[in-house]
Amino acid sequence: MMPDMSDAISGFAEDIQFAVNSKTVVDYEVVESRSSVEWTDGSLQPLPPQELRIKPEGQRTWKWWLMYTTKSLKLDDILQDNCRRQYRVMEKTDWNAAGFYVYQLTEQAIPQ
Repeated sequence: MMPDMSDAISGFAEDIQFAVNSKTVVDYEVVESRSSVEWTDGSLQPLPPQELRIKPEGQRTWKWWLMYTTKSLKLDDILQDNCRRQYRVMEKTDWNAAGFYVYQLTEQAIPQ
């Protein structure tokens, strides 16, 4: 049995807004639209260099982040922090038995 770490995660977390997106194909192109916006608590940290080294060549130059949170998110969800930077959920590690989740995010350019 793993100890419940949800209180520890909440202790160093900040409020982060996230949008649940849906994707549709229009004229042979994928179009994303936001279906809802919610809030969660989470802690963002840069992805460690050893994790970057195992990414595919073209993805190593992306801005990668780790996020620890008690909220279950889906791949491709878009998050926005208090500084209005946007991130896309790229990978999910389920530590639900310990009361939290770990996500790998890429920083996204904000559409004008």
